[in-house]
Amino acid sequence: MSRIVPACSGWRALGLSRVTLGCLLLVMVLGDALRLAELGNWPAFVDEDMYTTVAVEMTHLGWPDFILHSTDASATGIAKTPLLFVGQAALIDLGLDPLVAGRLLSALRGVLAIPSSSCSVAGLAEATC
Repeated sequence: MSRIVPACSGWRALGLSRVTLGCLLLVMVLGDALRLAELGNWPAFVDEDMYTTVAVEMTHLGWPDFILHSTDASATGIAKTPLLFVGQAALIDLGLDPLVAGRLLSALRGVLAIPSSSCSVAGLAEATC
């Protein structure tokens, strides 16, 4: 069975010109630069402080306590999945400031979320074309 290919694809399905796409790309890059700028120059929020404390504690633990520590609400006061804490603890072990390490991970997730959601929008536009 042959597949019918729509006349428009990707970003063209949204009806955006190259200039508009260039401006959107510039805004994304500027937003990423602002998101990553001066991560350590703001005071710690309460939740950041709690998460950073758990990540620092994890750097002193062996396996499997390293992974299980972030999920133990009685020991940490919070119970979260360990992936973010493992990443933050790894960056702390590399010499990054503990608070900046946590903020960097959050900022990088935001930096990656914008292009991926934009690609999703382009894919949806292509599917409805």
